[in-house]
Amino acid sequence: MRKKRVLKSMLIFFLLSLLLLAGCQKKSKSLLSSEQSKRTSSQVKYVEVPSFDSFTLSQAKELASQRKLSIRVAVGGEKGMVVRQLPPPGTKVKEGSSVWVWLEEVKLASGTSSKSTSQSESTSSPTTSSSENDYVVCIDPGHQKTPDLSLEPIAPGSSKKKEKCRGGTKGVNTGIPEYQINLEIALKLRERLEEEGVKVVMTRETNEVNISNRERAEIANQAQADLFVRLHFNGNKSPDRRGFLILVPSKSAVSSSIYSESKKAAVYIKNSYREATNLRYE
Repeated sequence: MRKKRVLKSMLIFFLLSLLLLAGCQKKSKSLLSSEQSKRTSSQVKYVEVPSFDSFTLSQAKELASQRKLSIRVAVGGEKGMVVRQLPPPGTKVKEGSSVWVWLEEVKLASGTSSKSTSQSESTSSPTTSSSENDYVVCIDPGHQKTPDLSLEPIAPGSSKKKEKCRGGTKGVNTGIPEYQINLEIALKLRERLEEEGVKVVMTRETNEVNISNRERAEIANQAQADLFVRLHFNGNKSPDRRGFLILVPSKSAVSSSIYSESKKAAVYIKNSYREATNLRYE
């Protein structure tokens, strides 16, 4: 009788052990599945779609590659420029996603396309007119909403590097970020210049972009701009610092050919700006 009780107790203990073991295995599998799910989701990375507006196809592909995206052409030929894109700039998408672009050849002032301006090869930018009477100004509203702190050469052929696009400052009283006020002023300047018949090219028309300093210079070069104006609002910790300053290219070998004309333009701008605002020139 005693043996039967012992055997019965052992059998119950054995069954309880099996049930407990099964529960542990189920919980272990559940935890493992949850951990794998977390690991998989953490591996998915998202990037912000930049603006490809007015970019050539090769430029768009280069920028897309930097952001780990790919470009697919919806409409247009390889020599066209981007006039529309999907997803729009600022959209968050997974790395490796495709951005569809619509390409269009920009018509020149003569009414002919950029493909057939003359019998000889044309070096004019498709964003500008081929007329010698056109004066082209490229306006660069400094900074952008999201800084890009990856590095690039500070000048062609230079071994020194700096951030592609820093964050900028903000208003002491208003808190308005520099990238925002830069664009607001740039759009007003474009409007005023166009009233005077000046052809204006913008490096950006929205804050949701990712354009490095090098790319901004390339936009001006591609447009064959007569003047490249970069707008910035500098910050300083001292409340006594007021006024404005103008920077021009240096006399170094890289920019020596444009130094003289740049300095002349800077003097004109300085005198006009000081006369109109009564601000001190730093």
